[in-house]
Amino acid sequence: MRAWKMVVFPHCEWSRYPYKSLLERLRGLLLQPGAEDSQEPSMFYWMESKVPEQFPAEMRPSTLEELKALPRDEVIAIVSHPYWVTAAASLRPAFTVAWLPSLAIGEQGAELWTRSTAQLTAIADLVCVEEETVFLQYSLRHSAVQLLKGEERLTMEAGDGTVTDTAMPATSQVRSAALPDYEDFVLQAVRSLLEEGSAAPLTPAVWWRRLNYYTRLRTTTKAHETVSFLLAVYLYLLKEQIAEALLLEAFQEVVHLQRGDGLSTHYRFLSAIYAQQDQIAKAVQVYGISVLTEEEQKRYEGLCVWLEQGEPLLAKALLFYYNDDYRSAVTTLREQDTPASRTLLVQLLLEIGRLEEALEQLSRTAFPSTEDRLNMLLLAGMAHVMRGEPHEAIGVLLEATLIHEPSIARIGEVELYEDALRRLMTELTQRQNEREGPVAP
Repeated sequence: MRAWKMVVFPHCEWSRYPYKSLLERLRGLLLQPGAEDSQEPSMFYWMESKVPEQFPAEMRPSTLEELKALPRDEVIAIVSHPYWVTAAASLRPAFTVAWLPSLAIGEQGAELWTRSTAQLTAIADLVCVEEETVFLQYSLRHSAVQLLKGEERLTMEAGDGTVTDTAMPATSQVRSAALPDYEDFVLQAVRSLLEEGSAAPLTPAVWWRRLNYYTRLRTTTKAHETVSFLLAVYLYLLKEQIAEALLLEAFQEVVHLQRGDGLSTHYRFLSAIYAQQDQIAKAVQVYGISVLTEEEQKRYEGLCVWLEQGEPLLAKALLFYYNDDYRSAVTTLREQDTPASRTLLVQLLLEIGRLEEALEQLSRTAFPSTEDRLNMLLLAGMAHVMRGEPHEAIGVLLEATLIHEPSIARIGEVELYEDALRRLMTELTQRQNEREGPVAP
């Protein structure tokens, strides 16, 4: 058995780290039988500050260079900030867990932040997040996702009917129901990762738990635009046909209460449900009804063209994509092998940060054009960046400039990722020295 070592790439100093107890439970899971009293550290926490912090005996504060010296096939990397992506990848860990607590508003939404988060979650074997909306987003992108929750409350304001997902004081004038502790789900997912090589089998367990919760809540709310919609989403993820009825119920409530644009926020999702059921023509029709903008009208016309040309699978993949279900879209495109499907597949893989898979698809081109060769070099360069290999990346990107001179601008992107990591490390070290609190990204 391997002597597993857990490496934490943090978003704050240890004194403020919010999941100490869960890390300790994970440590217990990783220990070999009889090793409970070992004096050897099994947890490592990145730290370059000269100011000592109070770490438990089983945890060792370590610099990046010290972490790189650990045996790769024994390392599980816990990455709590997207700007660590290149550093974590450079360790070549056996497994990577993207462990993303909600961070303060800062660079979130900025292009580099968005791309770094996409890259991190793409290389992760397991994605753990705090917010349910983010959990659902990644459930449509990644096969192995868990909620990082100790306690959660879904509250309904008395007399208002508005449902919000938030922690509430015990004295609040709200009706609330405590949701289950999700630590056990995370532990089971990690166990599955270690024993089976995949944490994906544990994701549906969370979907079912959330589905059961909203089912109970609906006995109180009855038909409700938020509760019914969330039920429909979880039923869709679980491929249950009743999702259609719940979605229509949610849409009808939006229309009845005149709360915003229900066509694009609720009704359009019906096209994904019909696509999942292989009712492609009906799905395209629903999407057409939900069209609001000129761009969406062009998308609808394109879907009609693919149907007319006898390409229902391509239309199906696009319907998933237009509903943000990248996972189903990618799966559908992999069932085909046409120039159009490969082009769209590469596009979607790039959008969700799966550079290595996109590069593999491009390399399958039998007779690559000059443009194909350029794209492969540019993509290979960024893949080196994400592996924490900046020098190799620059070499490949310089080769790309021989084909297309303006490509030299892409070398600047290598520096952007390095700068972001240096800035994060500097801020963390400063916070560790000051011991004031978590880093705002």
